Amino acid sequence: YELHDRDIQVFPNPFTSYISINAPADVSRVFVYNTIGTKMKSFYFELGQRYYVGDLPRGIYLVQFVSQDNKILTTRRVSKKD
Repeated sequence: YELHDRDIQVFPNPFTSYISINAPADVSRVFVYNTIGTKMKSFYFELGQRYYVGDLPRGIYLVQFVSQDNKILTTRRVSKKD
């Protein structure tokens, strides 16, 4: 199984309070890092779930997708606006 970049989407981008994720079922965890690599949030992935990120400061974030066998699948760049 090969994951294509277009198979995973984070929206809205930019976000304010919540992000939603379109991803295949083999995504297990979602991590949100700031641009200096500090982990700010982590979630267990569930299809159709919204994730609260409204407490993050405004800026650029990297959303990393990890599979059930702990492989990094891809990373998306998103921004938070006020």
